[in-house]
Amino acid sequence: MKSPATMSHRRGLPFIVGLLLGLLAPLFADVKSSTGTLSFDVNGDGQKQMVLNANGLGIGTSSPSSNLQVSGNTLLTGTLSVGSSTASDANLHVSGTLAFSNDSISDDSTLSQHSMVSVDTSTKNVAATLPYAGNVIGRKITVIKTHASNNLLITGGGNLMDDLSQLILTTGNTGAVSFVSSESQWHILTLTPNISRVQTVIYS
Repeated sequence: MKSPATMSHRRGLPFIVGLLLGLLAPLFADVKSSTGTLSFDVNGDGQKQMVLNANGLGIGTSSPSSNLQVSGNTLLTGTLSVGSSTASDANLHVSGTLAFSNDSISDDSTLSQHSMVSVDTSTKNVAATLPYAGNVIGRKITVIKTHASNNLLITGGGNLMDDLSQLILTTGNTGAVSFVSSESQWHILTLTPNISRVQTVIYS
């Protein structure tokens, strides 16, 4: 008579898979809510880390208002297409318009959480300090001088800006400068107006 071990070996993988499914079958079930909401406490602390209701799926929020709403940090690998159902080979593909948060300042300030900053120099000179480049690697910031009066002084927050210590958009003109950060300094992407034609920017 053959031993059970020999029989299991000959039956192979299908036998093992079937056995596991038989053991796990009681653990699977249809889940229905009598209140219209399913809540998930994955940490066992009595807090709702994930909620599914008629509005959508909320992660980190108990009241989602979209199909998917995430409150907190998100790590995404692969590609993300926004406004389109067509896959793209880009990490981020946007079909439609793209909006950035905008901050407005009229006093000396260190820039932080906004991608676009409008600077009102109508009443006095204003100094805008970029955040430390090494702490915000890859961030793009556009600084806009919205009034022709007075000067706008931009400094690199402990870093240089393409090897420059400061950049001044002088009185008499409006203008804009876009930067992107690396580990060691800020790099100037665009500069308006064009300094080859208009003497509005002074390097020192």
